Parts: sequence; structure tokens; C-alpha cells
Amino acid sequence: LWNCFILFLDLLAVPKHPYAAMENWGLSIFVEQRILLDPSVSSISYLLDVTMVIVHEICHQWFGDLVTPVWWEDVWLKEGFAHYFEFVGTDYLYPGWNMVSAFSLTAWNSQ
Repeated sequence: LWNCFILFLDLLAVPKHPYAAMENWGLSIFVEQRILLDPSVSSISYLLDVTMVIVHEICHQWFGDLVTPVWWEDVWLKEGFAHYFEFVGTDYLYPGWNMVSAFSLTAWNSQ
């Protein structure tokens, strides 16, 4: 289990999909507006949204696909890990955005 890794990960943009994004082992599918952007006209806010969606789905390659909850009532666990690490991953890509601090504020304000 711990030696499993993906040799490649495809990210696919489709015009219509019932979900904003969906991860499968080795393939993540996104609605076009959730993954495609034009850096010359897209806002920082939009770049943040796209980055976090992509990182969230990549996190599901581990939390959800490789390591899966035993039963549906525990799905919150894989979503919780993916939600947390979307902030950590985005912070790694864009350290100036202080996304780990943003996660703390989001978690604090959601209570």
C-alpha cells in the first residue's frame, strides 16, 4: 500500500459534468470553468479558486482513492483531509498568499 504511486495524473477539462470536479485514480475530471483560466485576464481570486480545486482533487488521489474510508458514514474524513490539504498545497505553490493562516481563519469562523 505505501509503495503505491501514480506514474502520471491526467487533468481533463470537459464542457459539462454533473460535478465541478471528480477524482478517479490517475484522472481528475473538471468542468472547464473550474480548471481553465487565462492568466492575462483572470483575477487573483479566480486563480486561487482554480488552484484550490485542482489541489483538492489531487489530494483525493491519496485521501479517497488510495486510502478509502470503510463505510459511507466516514466520507467526511477524506473530505476533511482534502479540504485541509488544499490550503496546505496552495500555500506551498503560492507562499505569499498565507493559505495556512486562511484555513485557520476559515475554520475558526465556521464554528
